[in-house]
Amino acid sequence: MTRRIIAVYSRRGTTVVDFDGDPNVRDESIAAGRAYRPVTHAADLAGLDTLEQADLVVLRWPRSQPLARPRPVNGAVADLFHALRLVITPDGFVVLIVEQRSARPAPTEVVHLAGLVTEARTGGMNYLQHVLAITAPVGLSADSAGAARSAASQYCSPTRLHLLVFVVQVGHRD
Repeated sequence: MTRRIIAVYSRRGTTVVDFDGDPNVRDESIAAGRAYRPVTHAADLAGLDTLEQADLVVLRWPRSQPLARPRPVNGAVADLFHALRLVITPDGFVVLIVEQRSARPAPTEVVHLAGLVTEARTGGMNYLQHVLAITAPVGLSADSAGAARSAASQYCSPTRLHLLVFVVQVGHRD
């Protein structure tokens, strides 16, 4: 999926900014001919204003807390979108990767996703697309330590990822 995000939302020769320092994003960015810029510490932010062609920013959401208990969306999120808008090119993208923890999302999760769209608009970005990616369950091998467990318990639940894609609002480039 990482390869697809990079192929669809960035161009060869530009920079992919990753707020999670994900090795998969790094490897796929480099393989696709993009520069890779991790931002995992406050000090990493200093050089972002010197980038000329960052056309994709990727970050997981919510930041360092489980989705099952999201914080209320507030003005700080709009500030984040405003800051992200300053990093990307006028035709660039911000992709928020939101992991859904359960098969049936709780009402608070749905409200949280909708709140992100509102906060993005306040921060000068438009909601473009919502992509739902579902990974297949991963089974244990027959010779694994869990082989004695029942067949039903040998499988993990599918992972559901919501990819929320945003673009800079026309006329809101600082």
